[in-house]
Amino acid sequence: IVLPRVIRTYYQEPTSAHDELRDTYTSCRSVRPSHGRDAEGFRIFHILPGMMDDRLAKTSTYALAVAIFIDKQFDRDSREKVTLCIDIRAGRGWRNLHALKLIPFMKESLGLLFGLFPERLHKCVLYPFPPAFWYLWKMMSKCIDAKSRRTIVIVTGKCKINAEPPTAQLVAQLGAEAAPLLEDYRTSKFKAYY
Repeated sequence: IVLPRVIRTYYQEPTSAHDELRDTYTSCRSVRPSHGRDAEGFRIFHILPGMMDDRLAKTSTYALAVAIFIDKQFDRDSREKVTLCIDIRAGRGWRNLHALKLIPFMKESLGLLFGLFPERLHKCVLYPFPPAFWYLWKMMSKCIDAKSRRTIVIVTGKCKINAEPPTAQLVAQLGAEAAPLLEDYRTSKFKAYY
């Protein structure tokens, strides 16, 4: 069974030892966001939970796969911090689990990420969060310690398949070049109806 890939990073690793050495001494802020980093220079990890298919595996399996994917992206000696972007909108041709079924995935993912990578997370941007679901956030946030909760940014907006992303809010959080990158990737994963 091949599970849908629900996480992606856009950053390309340095191609030579010289590039790696330069990146070590270069401020994160000098790296262009179009290379998979946000406006502050932190690498972006993009999660699309709407792609999960619970008929293939439990949502907890997807959460573990996300944690393993992120772990494989780091050098053990690195002190790199990242920005995690979770787009909860549905997608054309995806399984599109109901929001209530996403709660265990979100709780487990955040629990694993905060537990395994406590100093790695610069920011977690959860979007577009429908105002009607604030009660879900209140439930989920109780399972997260106060320090970790401060790293989570909730961006409100419409959550339908064809809904426009909350661009102005995403630009404020990620930068002008990173926000369209996320939307382009999301729509490129849509499947045609048969």
